[in-house]
Amino acid sequence: MDRKSEILKVLSPDQPLTAIEISEKTGIGRREVSKFISDLVESGEAKIYTGRWAFLLGENLALSNPEFYKHAQAAEKYESSGRYRTAQTAWQAAFDSTSEVHLRTKAVKHIENCESKVKRVCYESMGEMAGRMVLNDISSCLGSRPGQF
Repeated sequence: MDRKSEILKVLSPDQPLTAIEISEKTGIGRREVSKFISDLVESGEAKIYTGRWAFLLGENLALSNPEFYKHAQAAEKYESSGRYRTAQTAWQAAFDSTSEVHLRTKAVKHIENCESKVKRVCYESMGEMAGRMVLNDISSCLGSRPGQF
């Protein structure tokens, strides 16, 4: 049995446990428990209990947050096909559709990832002038003629 399964086995939907309690029940080190718990929270298999820094067994994402799930599926499809701007928009819609912290955190990570990939694609497409701007380009951005600022 792998570590994640052991952790999921001791979690329940109504009795929150801290990382130390999970560590004691499973025999897994606290740092390792914390690492796996963060992965489980991100995937929605576990959730953070708001009363204290403890964790509960999560619900099925498709059943508990169908709107988020719908947008997240579309966003992942766009990401896998390299359509990062569209994926970024879909992740923003997923973010807006829920108030759960772990789901919003997941959406934000994906939004930032898509944004960095869009910037990289733009710079790569600029060729040898990547990252530079010519004086004429600056003046055209400002709406004035070259030499007039």
